[in-house]
Amino acid sequence: MNNSTVNKLFNINSFFGGFSKLAFSTILKFLVQIVIAIVFSKKLSLNEYAAYQYLWMYVNVFSVLGLFGVSSLVLSSSLGEILQWAKKNKYYIVSFVIIVNLIAILVILFGNYTLSLLDKLLMFSLLLCQNFSLLLESICIKNKNLKKLFYVNLAYIVLYTAVHFYSIYTSYTLTILLIGIVAATILKCIFLFSEFKINNKVIHEHNKSIGNQWFYLGINDTIAVLVKWIDKWIVLAILPATQFAIYFNGTFEIPIFLLLLSVIGNISIVELSKTKEINVTDLKLIFEKSSILLASIIFPSFWFLIYYCNDIFMILFANKYAQSIPIFKVSLLILPLRIVYSTAVLQLQNKTNLIVRGAILDFLLTIIFILILYPIWQLKGLAFAFVAATFIQITYYLWCTSKLLQKKIFYFFPIKKILILFTISFCSIYIANFLSLNSNTMTRIFLGTIICTILVSILLIIFYKNLRKVTTTQN
Repeated sequence: MNNSTVNKLFNINSFFGGFSKLAFSTILKFLVQIVIAIVFSKKLSLNEYAAYQYLWMYVNVFSVLGLFGVSSLVLSSSLGEILQWAKKNKYYIVSFVIIVNLIAILVILFGNYTLSLLDKLLMFSLLLCQNFSLLLESICIKNKNLKKLFYVNLAYIVLYTAVHFYSIYTSYTLTILLIGIVAATILKCIFLFSEFKINNKVIHEHNKSIGNQWFYLGINDTIAVLVKWIDKWIVLAILPATQFAIYFNGTFEIPIFLLLLSVIGNISIVELSKTKEINVTDLKLIFEKSSILLASIIFPSFWFLIYYCNDIFMILFANKYAQSIPIFKVSLLILPLRIVYSTAVLQLQNKTNLIVRGAILDFLLTIIFILILYPIWQLKGLAFAFVAATFIQITYYLWCTSKLLQKKIFYFFPIKKILILFTISFCSIYIANFLSLNSNTMTRIFLGTIICTILVSILLIIFYKNLRKVTTTQN
């Protein structure tokens, strides 16, 4: 590759072309979701807000189960190969889809959360629409039809936002809200499907079974989503709905950071999947540049949220969700781990069995940590169980990657630079916090936000200046 992949990923034109189109609309959607969550938290009762979050917990869990790794498979394999395999195994695929969706509808119909029959049917309809939408999005990314995807997502965000605010500022009912979201998602699917194309050409033959890869990716995604939501299902099962609402807000992981990691990881996989073998030098550059890029954004944000979360919660929710603050602080410990896309090489090398082992390890450790920590720290223990298990899982994936490529883990990452960024971020936000200790809440947050924004901007400017120098030297 001679660093072509790195240049495609990180040169200025490519970044603001491919990466920004893919990331901007999704970041905007997540920002809208955060605003909606804040408004709904304030406007709705704890029970109504719990029902709203139960809706998305159900949809998000069964969406992953329904797709069963197909989105990841589309990104890492030839669409022609996938289509050929699907035609040969259509009866198994249809049977699997029927079983999964039957389980989904049984859970919503007979689950322990009280909703009307109409609401339950609408939730299931939303699940089906979202699955189809996500599959179409993956195909658009694979075909690099990012411009089309960008405008469709932008229009969807406008409709999604309008439906929510119309619902909350009129006579709120979950039924009306669900009808609006389902309608918006159907429109999104129609526009994405209008230019639906699959290239049947097999780019190159892989020495692997598409079926095995799909199975392992599906198992991995299934276990991952179970780990992500198991604590919330436990809280919902054993505690009142009001406690579920408090815990949900406390463990709400700000999705922008995970999105940035996912976008860079997906682009890397698409580019690297074009060749049969991975160039270790190119891979090292990708890991180095992506980790520094993500650290430049995530580290300042992490320390800002650590120091200012009390003020943020007080402004947004007053004392209504004060019990969520300690839980939120524990959940924030996951953020520094979001600078590494740890499964990229394993997925490309068809080592999905190792990915599944890591997912199983994560699941078992989460259960063990929950059993140990919940009696000691209660809800904070549940949150920390997820953080600790995820840290061990990422370490396992990186260890497998290093063994596979016969390189030490630290070979792929600029550890000194990462530690320097972490320290600079800590010192900058600490100073901002110290200078505003005697100020009112709004002044504190304003000063902290300004310092954090300036710091992120400076770090990104330095990153791209250094990148230009490297690119110029290579050329």
